[in-house]
Amino acid sequence: FSCSGDETIRKWCTRSGRCELVLMGHQKYITQVIVGRDNQSIFSCGGDTTIKKWNIDTGECQTTLNGHKEDVTRIVECHQGHYIMSCSLDL
Repeated sequence: FSCSGDETIRKWCTRSGRCELVLMGHQKYITQVIVGRDNQSIFSCGGDTTIKKWNIDTGECQTTLNGHKEDVTRIVECHQGHYIMSCSLDL
């Protein structure tokens, strides 16, 4: 997976080098994407102040987490996937 300033996440096949899926839903650049511990989901964060959970196969956005006022710069999944911790530029 890769994330970009073009507001997309892309799922790449490492064998063929082809993009298999484009996930769209963020309203600004994306700063990070991580694969969930369940290997069924990915999480992303970015300049639109949100954290999103996506289905790894379909690319469907399952959840949008709001709460930050500024860019979300980093996320980490913890406690067996029950929590997402985030860093932001909030003051």
